[in-house]
Amino acid sequence: MYLFTSALFFLVLFSTSHIDPNLQGVDKATFLSNADRKEMAGEYKEDLKENPKDTLLKNKIELLLDTTRSVRLSEVLTDSDSGIVSNDKRYYTVREYDSSQQMLPKGERDGWIERAIAKKRFEINEKYSGDEKRFFKSVGYTFLHRFPYLMFVSLPFFAGLLKLLYIRRKAFYYSDHAVFTLYHYIFSFIILLVIMGLGGLADWLNSGFFGLVTTAMIIAWFVYLYKGLRNFYGQSRGKTLAKFFLLLFVGFLLMLILTTFFFLFTAYQA
Repeated sequence: MYLFTSALFFLVLFSTSHIDPNLQGVDKATFLSNADRKEMAGEYKEDLKENPKDTLLKNKIELLLDTTRSVRLSEVLTDSDSGIVSNDKRYYTVREYDSSQQMLPKGERDGWIERAIAKKRFEINEKYSGDEKRFFKSVGYTFLHRFPYLMFVSLPFFAGLLKLLYIRRKAFYYSDHAVFTLYHYIFSFIILLVIMGLGGLADWLNSGFFGLVTTAMIIAWFVYLYKGLRNFYGQSRGKTLAKFFLLLFVGFLLMLILTTFFFLFTAYQA
């Protein structure tokens, strides 16, 4: 049941997400479309407000807005669009960065973590042609498709939290907590599917009624978890309520840590 509901949920989620999977870097020799030129000119105008005397930036804006000629990406990239900054200097290649580091005294050189990050940034700049938006879209797309793994990995941790919360209940083994967790995840996937369906209906019919129904479903989600704890473990309302809120708090922190780890891992592999 878990495999079926999770597969159905992520199938619907992936089919309704609108992230472009074609997110590799753009060749700097590529000719820009009018829409891209307008967007880039707008971004440069914002930069110009901070540096009104930047004549190079003014020239690039004029070039972008000149519709009488074609413009390549390489013609309008600014220095800030490529390279990385370290020790108040900008470097454009790994060799340039390594050479500069070797010339510095040992005490002033970047540590191994900083060097690893710097080299990864060079790799990302080369792969995505310095386009940060394209990089983050690619990371978001990959992370979305790794979300099922995150949910699966969180299962034993959630069961472990229940084991700690009910550690005095010797009649319950870890496997019992795992079964409870599976049922809760199954219900969660079903609720999320319904909420996604209500969201689609709300957009289609442009009605605020479905927003109220969605709110009711979210409340029912939490009520179901509380009632599940109360019925499964058989403790008093006061104890169950206290453990319910503690489970929500620690569970949120756990998911935040796992999500951060998965996101950083995805970004590193991008």
